Amino acid sequence: MKDLICGEYHVSSFPGGPAFWREFYLYLCREGLYKQGEFIVEDNFGVHTNKEDKEKKFVLFVRHPCEIIYLSYRHHSVTDEYWWAKKVFDPDPEVLEDFYDLTRTKELFAVDGSSYQDILNSIKKEEDRIVFEMLHSSRHTCTAFHNDFLKYGGDDNYLFLRVEDLLNEETLYAACERVCDIFSLTDAHERNVAYRFFQRYFDAKRISGEIVLDYKFPSVFRKKHYDVIEERYPENFLEDVQYL
Repeated sequence: MKDLICGEYHVSSFPGGPAFWREFYLYLCREGLYKQGEFIVEDNFGVHTNKEDKEKKFVLFVRHPCEIIYLSYRHHSVTDEYWWAKKVFDPDPEVLEDFYDLTRTKELFAVDGSSYQDILNSIKKEEDRIVFEMLHSSRHTCTAFHNDFLKYGGDDNYLFLRVEDLLNEETLYAACERVCDIFSLTDAHERNVAYRFFQRYFDAKRISGEIVLDYKFPSVFRKKHYDVIEERYPENFLEDVQYL
């Protein structure tokens, strides 16, 4: 059994994702199906990860990139995390110029000595705040997702797990089967044990409304946002990551 690293590209990929993996791991241990091996959970996959380590397996939550962008924007606007709420952020002047061109705004906002959150929340229109997020943090997140998916999507040591498939009763079983494969749960009993956990966990999340399948981004995304993806993100981005 290879060591496992489970994570996501941004906490918005699957709110509660790290907790899910820890609960699943402990459940397997209690059932006597998993007793050894290093198990690491990463909120921001790739920041400190050796992606080429052939002695490890990687399971990554992914979801529609536009939803990641919108939820990242919401997260960064309210979080009290140091990196976003307190650390001084100095935007690249060229990216700032890009922002003004895309939003067609003459609005000026304070930059010197401001945090990422300060700058983001100082922009008057929400649609322009989303553009700012798209050009900065989310562009790095989505580019990493895109590049890794193209490079490792066919690698047996990698599993890119769509959150949408976990929240849909029709696709949950197939998604669980893929997790069983990478966790080396091979016989029918082991797989049934894992599936019972998945079913109970995600049924509870759906019923409570804590995690919903419905996307939020369509109600706020405008043409300018899709233009940013088309013009400033990797070519064929949504098609490559299979969300088009």
